[in-house]
Amino acid sequence: MISVVWNGMGIPLLWMLLPTAGNSNTSERTELLDRLRAAFPDLKIAALMGDREFIGDAWMAYLQRENIAFILRLRENQFVLREGYAALPMSTIAQHLKVGEKMIVKGLCRLGRADETLSSPVRLVVTRLASGELLALACSGCARHALARYRQRWTIETMFGNLKTKGFALEATHLTDPDKLCTLLALLAFAVALTVKTGVAMARLHPIPVKKHGRRAWSLFALGLHTLRKIFAAASPAQVIAFLDQLLSPKLPIKPLLSLAFR
Repeated sequence: MISVVWNGMGIPLLWMLLPTAGNSNTSERTELLDRLRAAFPDLKIAALMGDREFIGDAWMAYLQRENIAFILRLRENQFVLREGYAALPMSTIAQHLKVGEKMIVKGLCRLGRADETLSSPVRLVVTRLASGELLALACSGCARHALARYRQRWTIETMFGNLKTKGFALEATHLTDPDKLCTLLALLAFAVALTVKTGVAMARLHPIPVKKHGRRAWSLFALGLHTLRKIFAAASPAQVIAFLDQLLSPKLPIKPLLSLAFR
């Protein structure tokens, strides 16, 4: 699945049901990105972020060939070849890092060993998390802001939570037919987008409180879902339709919320 980050929330854009269990392969990923670029030919991708399973020579070569900037996480046992050094795993290169420390590996690097097919040149940035794990990122461009930008990848994890246990209970479906599942995903993607937009509009009227740990008391999705439930339960069918019409427009439905959500 490909999602876009909007107001700090993940919104589903395109997806593909895999024929087998496990991770996607390069051809499936490139097909999905080709579909994205065909659907949105003027779309400018600031950066594509992916977790540890989205590493591969052919895949990264495709991204660089298509001029798509990427920030991809590496496994700790990933071998890295640097000029003037033998190939070493990331865990060895960054073994001196303490929790909270970070390093940008000097120069361009290639992923793999000398006797293997190597990746295209990348920049590497590494930090040690509070858990003791290494967060190592391969970047196609400047590595200075890669760690901060990579934090946005977590939005796709929270998005799946919104699709499942925190919102629309996708995992409760008994559908097994791929076409029907794709249709269901389309409906849920649409619902997630409208829910987040409602939450954004409501937060403009009444900002979400921030707790002592610095995070919001609840997410824009949770706020939007609560607001929509309240509207659907209390408003007349005509009012609901009028609200949805405003919600589907480019503008935020702030004025309708004033009369519907606080009745």
